[in-house]
Amino acid sequence: MSAVTKQISMDKLIQMVLTSDKFQKTVRSGEVGYYDIQEKVFVPAKFVQPLIKEITKGPSVIIGSNNLDDYFFLCQVRIKRALETKFKTERSKNYKQTILRYISKEFLKLHANSTINFAALYVDLVGSTLMSMKLSSEHLSTLISIFTQEMSSLVSIHNGYVLKYAGDAVIAFFPETESFSQMCYNALNCAVAMNNIVHYGINKAIVDAGFEPLNIRIGIEAGSNKIMLIGGDVDIIGFNMNIAAKVQSIARPGHIGIGQQCYAALDQEAQSKFVQLGLGDSWKYKDSEGNPYKLYEYQEEET
Repeated sequence: MSAVTKQISMDKLIQMVLTSDKFQKTVRSGEVGYYDIQEKVFVPAKFVQPLIKEITKGPSVIIGSNNLDDYFFLCQVRIKRALETKFKTERSKNYKQTILRYISKEFLKLHANSTINFAALYVDLVGSTLMSMKLSSEHLSTLISIFTQEMSSLVSIHNGYVLKYAGDAVIAFFPETESFSQMCYNALNCAVAMNNIVHYGINKAIVDAGFEPLNIRIGIEAGSNKIMLIGGDVDIIGFNMNIAAKVQSIARPGHIGIGQQCYAALDQEAQSKFVQLGLGDSWKYKDSEGNPYKLYEYQEEET
């Protein structure tokens, strides 16, 4: 039986990262900060607290406002600025990406050689190959940077961690800290937010700039995973990682797919928003009882 993971605050994890052997506390041009030895990036100390706030609460969130239109509008502002500058003047965004690379590894190292539950989430762009044929490499890399940054922000504010970036895909995990069910809802709520921010935030800004709208598909599955520490690096072994990747590849553009363990953890109202996918004879995955492994697709229209 997988243990509930240690509850450790995101700001504590960030401080652990900054004081690890990956960073050197130093002074550059009269400014105190942290030098990333691997990425060769200097993070000024004055950015640390704002970064913690942004990672845990989201970028440029209006304090005290629950209005989604505000969040979508601020997303559009961020993206228009990124398109204008191609991120050249967005130094703090580079700092954030640098820190996010290490946070998930630091979390996993805390659970090295343990078996823990988490929900795996895969999200990627649909039609990126066609995009690469139509766009310059500079425009394509800018759009992918916009996509990965917005997806990463949503992962962290839904109590998740970015495991890795794989081209135009973001792979994340949401550990069990309260209950298996809550862990699944964290991943599902994040996925719904991802769809919404693409349709109502990102696309509004990039279409106004003359680009075609983006579309995504998402796969989620939950279960136990073995955290392995091999040669100083962290690796994850778990059936749910494979299922999340498979359901992501099967889901229709603009939709969210989940595996049967995540589905079983939802209440009846949430389950009613899913339909079981017909997989055919080519689907070879089985559950522990030898039955075909079930996949489901989210049907509620996102608002």
